[in-house]
Amino acid sequence: KRRPSRASRRWPRGPPIVESVVGGPDATLQPAFDAAPPWLGADCATSVPLADGRHVWIFQDTFLGSIDAETGTRDWHCMPHNSVGTWDLPTTTIASSSLRHFVDNATCAPWLAPLAPDRWYWTETGTASSRGDRFYVFSQVMTSPCDIGCTQVGIALSAFDVSSDEEEEDD
Repeated sequence: KRRPSRASRRWPRGPPIVESVVGGPDATLQPAFDAAPPWLGADCATSVPLADGRHVWIFQDTFLGSIDAETGTRDWHCMPHNSVGTWDLPTTTIASSSLRHFVDNATCAPWLAPLAPDRWYWTETGTASSRGDRFYVFSQVMTSPCDIGCTQVGIALSAFDVSSDEEEEDD
């Protein structure tokens, strides 16, 4: 007699069924994220609320360029491996707020650049300190150049004072 597989022991009637969810842009929030060249969008967005009501948005690969108004196609200028934005949420309405995105379109430099020239940061997530005075970003440290199949060589924790724009880096 065969023993049941591990999967059938965990889920006696089979794996749980996950229903698809249909979604789309929220009409109230979308204007804050509408692509405004040179920022066309980014991978892997993470937001972290700060004590003063602002939200910091951390992005991985960031697409910079322009959009053809007739066809809606993107013309890429460059793709820094990370970027950041802040969103000041007013107390009464979200619709009047906007995402302020910080990226250098002229040089295509990432927002968070490592000390070693042959490395780059792929920002993953962040958190704020319990006092609300510090903001931390966790990043994968990757080798450069990278096409497909980059190598992760470490993890970096970067710390920022959110009351001033000074930064400290701890690798």
